[in-house]
Amino acid sequence: MRNLFIFVFLFQTQNLHSKELKPLLPNAIKHILKTASNHSLNKDNISYSIREFGGHNEVSFFGSDREIIPASLSKILTSFYAMKVLGENYQFSTKLESIGKIIEGTLVGNIYLTGGGDPLLSNADLMGLVLSLKEKGIDKVQGHFYYNDQKYPTIKMISEIGLGDQTYNPGVSALSLEYNRFIVWRGGHRYKSMKSTFTPIPTIPYFKVEKVSKNFTPGLRFLFTEDENELWKVSNYIKYKIIEEVPIRKPGKYVSETFRMLAQNMGIKIPESNLIPESEIKKDKEMIHEHYSKPLHVIVKAAMEYSNNLLSELLLLGADYKYYKSPSLNVAAEKMISWFKKNYKEIDFSKTLFKNGSGLDTENRINTRTLSHFIALYAPKKIQTKFFLTFFSISGQSGWLTKRMHDPEMSFKVFAKTGSLDYINNLAGVFFGRSNKPYAFSISIFDYEKREMLNNANSKEINLLRERAKPWNKDVKPLLDDILRYFHRSL
Repeated sequence: MRNLFIFVFLFQTQNLHSKELKPLLPNAIKHILKTASNHSLNKDNISYSIREFGGHNEVSFFGSDREIIPASLSKILTSFYAMKVLGENYQFSTKLESIGKIIEGTLVGNIYLTGGGDPLLSNADLMGLVLSLKEKGIDKVQGHFYYNDQKYPTIKMISEIGLGDQTYNPGVSALSLEYNRFIVWRGGHRYKSMKSTFTPIPTIPYFKVEKVSKNFTPGLRFLFTEDENELWKVSNYIKYKIIEEVPIRKPGKYVSETFRMLAQNMGIKIPESNLIPESEIKKDKEMIHEHYSKPLHVIVKAAMEYSNNLLSELLLLGADYKYYKSPSLNVAAEKMISWFKKNYKEIDFSKTLFKNGSGLDTENRINTRTLSHFIALYAPKKIQTKFFLTFFSISGQSGWLTKRMHDPEMSFKVFAKTGSLDYINNLAGVFFGRSNKPYAFSISIFDYEKREMLNNANSKEINLLRERAKPWNKDVKPLLDDILRYFHRSL
């Protein structure tokens, strides 16, 4: 009986597709959508495409030609693009150079910190650069300290989405460090006689936190203010945790001043950093130390599994730099999609539009049919030596799927990438049917009417809608999982 059901199911969807008719949404999926009783979800809130793994055949689909907002599903194309263009073992470099002579422990001249776009540059890596100064016998720099982040465009924030204080929306630069975020520590919490004080960590003069007696726009907790420093304001009317995180808006200065602080910890005196002037860029310099990043495939794995936006934007800019040297994320993303259209003509990318590489944007567009087609054809293939499918998270085991579908039936049955924004929840990758046959898929559940409302000027009503997106997304995740479970059992 079950085999008959599967035959009818597949025959109907394939036959409808061949006649270019719109299929009906299966009753089982209608029922799954209705289980989210707190939210009105129906056939207008879903798009999906299921394909044979390694082939072109679309075995089931609904609304798959509709343009969706992919959110972090965008990282699938960005990651593939970076590895194809740069090579899976490519390494970014960060250079510490000098001009001048060392006289009794003093460098009479300048030092230069030059960023190469390393997405995973860490404080430990900076300490390695500091130690290279010690190794050279330098205890003091009598001259200038310049930082150079000019390889890529400097971007204060990835997207205009949200209120501006989200750590997942930091600045982007060829000099970026520790995901471009810093800690605000609230002191005075243990002593009733003391009022709260706010201290940035790392404690460097470049960071400023100012307490003000004013209300911010609803939902905003930290207010960035244009200043020569990294200046953030906190409000007396908001309750803050002991430790909060805030995004960096000027990454190059942040990295260089953190380097300077670490050098001071080692007893090395370095003047305040400044952006390198044009006249200094082409001067011949002596290499003190060149730090190389982890291989690209390790960075891509981190970007895919943990959906980090900064990593993905630096992957995009790194690949873009090889061919185009685009002036912005928008242009780099457009060039990437043009590259896909040119090199992968068997896939219809005509309705695909990207404004950045991470998906932190409501202007990114693709349809589930295109994405499932790309995954079906290229997830089972090697990029150089590594199969692209291995970069996806595994249900019940890794990344953002660690706690999803972790029961005996579905664990290890799904290799996928998540993608969500307020009122948008997506999942795409590969699942294994009960028959053990693999299928590529892309599924999106959305409420674009509410999502569009969030683009209006902020207010109490808009902020309330934003807060209601949290339970919406939480409730929709298991629906996506149940839909995959339905296809797993059916195929």
